[in-house]
Amino acid sequence: MKNVCVSKALALVAACSLPIAMVSAVQVRDKVGGDGLFIIGTKSSPVMTFSAGTLESTQMGAFQFEADYGLGFIDLETFCSDPFKTIGFAINPTDNVGKAYSLVDLGTGGYSAPKAVLIKRLWANAYADAKTSTAKAAAFQCLIWEIKLDASIDFAGGNVMIANSGFSGSVRSQAQTWATSLTNGDWTTSTNLYVLTAPDSQDVFTPVPEPGTFAVVGVGIAALLRRRRK
Repeated sequence: MKNVCVSKALALVAACSLPIAMVSAVQVRDKVGGDGLFIIGTKSSPVMTFSAGTLESTQMGAFQFEADYGLGFIDLETFCSDPFKTIGFAINPTDNVGKAYSLVDLGTGGYSAPKAVLIKRLWANAYADAKTSTAKAAAFQCLIWEIKLDASIDFAGGNVMIANSGFSGSVRSQAQTWATSLTNGDWTTSTNLYVLTAPDSQDVFTPVPEPGTFAVVGVGIAALLRRRRK
């Protein structure tokens, strides 16, 4: 006799192999553990400013979240896209508390085509390294904001500035090193990114989840349904 429950579960897996852009709503929440909202070892507060404001410490790091694209929550380690919003969901929730986000392309998320190219190349070439230290995580985050908010990359002026001494100086130096690799054309590979956006919560990036990620979730669901049927 055909196992209808298992067939439905496998159909869900097949559906999730469709392009992520076809998913309209994504639930995002903080992952239990970590350093508040951040991956342990990435949170810091370099001295910087936005839009020619007063230099001050700005908390940042690599976010440690979970996202549900329609088949259960999976890990989402990411960075902020919009510095002018705050996170709108609970820190380290013990239940499903989160926020409904819309999934949009980088253009809709506020990036011109040339800037979208830079963000995708930055992600492909420096994202993994950015999660290895506080200075690198801050440099990666500041460079994202610089690309979005300024016409050219200059951490000494414009809308995004970083102090050039102490820890902040090391952040600025690392950000400039990566910026040079971007603008010199040293980096050519890119990652297919989208923006997760919500009206009352900070926008973040998401790469396209690998089909295998959903397949693993789906196999687990199928196994569970088989056990229930027995």
